[in-house]
Amino acid sequence: MAAASAEDPFARVAVARAASETDAAILQLDRNISALLDCAVADEEIPMELRLRTRRDRVRATERALMAVDILFKTAGGNSLKRGNPIERAWRDAHAGSVHVANDVERALAMYGKGAFGIPVEDNLV
Repeated sequence: MAAASAEDPFARVAVARAASETDAAILQLDRNISALLDCAVADEEIPMELRLRTRRDRVRATERALMAVDILFKTAGGNSLKRGNPIERAWRDAHAGSVHVANDVERALAMYGKGAFGIPVEDNLV
């Protein structure tokens, strides 16, 4: 961000919110990778509960990344709309990735909820 942004208290809040969303996503993903690695090292099948939690947290990470980009995009103002602006490109890339079937938040959360209620889940993405 430009030096002028560093002096803007609203830009500081935006950066803090975006960083918090990013950190939350990373912490969840790290926890899941660690649990998956434990299963691999122990040569154990990955339990469905872990598969569903991992899927849930992956889509939430995408959702959080979008929130972070959107927060920064809004705070950057009108110049962020200019083609070639790094934040415009990040916004476009993040939103393009979010529409992939693997990042379908509602579908993944519904699958997690189904599993949480003890209903069998059959899906290629878990």
